[in-house]
Amino acid sequence: MFAGNVSYSDTKLKAVVKTGITNLLSFALDNDSYDADRVENDRELLRKFYRAHGYEDVHVAASASYDAGKGGIDVVFKIDEGAQYRIDTVNIESSMKSVDAAALRPYLRTQVGDIFDADAVDRTVDDLATELAKSGAPFAAVSVHSVPNRARGSISLVYAIAEGKRLYVERIDIHGNIKTRDEVIRREFDFGEGDAYNRALVDRAERHLKALGYFKTVKIAVQPGSAPDRVVLDVAVEETKPEVSSFPAAIPPRWRARANHDQRK
Repeated sequence: MFAGNVSYSDTKLKAVVKTGITNLLSFALDNDSYDADRVENDRELLRKFYRAHGYEDVHVAASASYDAGKGGIDVVFKIDEGAQYRIDTVNIESSMKSVDAAALRPYLRTQVGDIFDADAVDRTVDDLATELAKSGAPFAAVSVHSVPNRARGSISLVYAIAEGKRLYVERIDIHGNIKTRDEVIRREFDFGEGDAYNRALVDRAERHLKALGYFKTVKIAVQPGSAPDRVVLDVAVEETKPEVSSFPAAIPPRWRARANHDQRK
């Protein structure tokens, strides 16, 4: 259930979250059991959805309560949308003499006049970090500063480039994966062990892993390595439940027979 949403309908928002209402398809989708982690993930998905559509000030709260009459849990996402912003100005500033900020403008995914899109901002940071690494500045740190003007409903963006600390990735440790092979996870990193450490590229890898749909949670922590200029990336994943491969006994026999026939094809 949703409360406070004005710009988007309940139907639209239901397509964003993973938690579902119990129905005939629940056994296959496995989305009707209450799971606090899933609800928290849904809260973040709703927040990301709104921020990708210009609502930078959105606030989403989730609550759950038991309904004795229904014999189940009611989950409510309360949304305070805030105002929708458009981009007022976009600038790139560099404190590195070796970096020509003007030459990086073609990599901007955010343009003046566009509706603010937090996803596009993140992808721009990724693209700038990747291009800098390719052009010989692998330790360059890219950050973004957003300044909202609530009276005008606009946001000014500044992508800042500075010399980062010279660190190298000593090792990438992966744990929590049972079904998923290590190499499937490692291929989502744009760097390998021994390469320069870049926070923006680590964040990018984490987003890519979450987008795969294989994992319930993904967390990448940075730990000290064997030397002051070495770091170890600890990649902790929790895999999603396996998909249901057969129909339960409650489904009519003719449906089960049809399903079994289709599986043999």
